[in-house]
Amino acid sequence: DVRGGFDCDDAFDDKARSGVRVLNPADQYKAALKMAGADYGIVSVASPMFVRWVRDPEQMETKHWRIGLAVMLGGLLLQQLTFMGVALAMNAATTGWALLRA
Repeated sequence: DVRGGFDCDDAFDDKARSGVRVLNPADQYKAALKMAGADYGIVSVASPMFVRWVRDPEQMETKHWRIGLAVMLGGLLLQQLTFMGVALAMNAATTGWALLRA
């Protein structure tokens, strides 16, 4: 692959008409900027604004909300399991599991 596996979302979709701003660009964006500069003789500004070219920005927003919600719920579940484990360990340490045997 000439582009080194770089994929620009929906850039090759002729129905894509929107861009979503990338706030914290990964190294792949900076590498793409250098590649474009070398291939096409493009000179970049000091602080470029990177965007993801997408067909449906609302769908991308919904996807990110769902991922965020899943991470939050997973974290809450892990927290509750940890608290339950700590409570059981404290109970065992203080009662010698007497409450569970009764």
